[in-house]
Amino acid sequence: MKRAVAAPLLSVLLPGLGQLVNRQAGKGAALVALSGLVALVGVGLTMYKLNQAMVKVLELPPNEQNLEALSQAMWQEGAGSLLALACVFLVMMIFSIWDAHKVGKRLDSAEQTTES
Repeated sequence: MKRAVAAPLLSVLLPGLGQLVNRQAGKGAALVALSGLVALVGVGLTMYKLNQAMVKVLELPPNEQNLEALSQAMWQEGAGSLLALACVFLVMMIFSIWDAHKVGKRLDSAEQTTES
């Protein structure tokens, strides 16, 4: 029961940690690396979109340069790619939690049968 609980909880923190606890090094490392890559691309894309939005706001007359104009410019730049990245990360997290629980449960039951 230890791994069936601990592994999914760790996967909530970072997809792939639960797989590492379940001794699935390849799958765990791949999920951790992919999570890092998605996060890195997300931060980079956000910074790029924010930069593009700031350029649009700075082109406005000085009396119209405010937070609302920046918000509108960000939406005009398009949030679809950021939403897609968030969905990819969510799917990875759900898979990681499900897989960590499934494998942890199997490992726990195998340990109980060898102890008996």
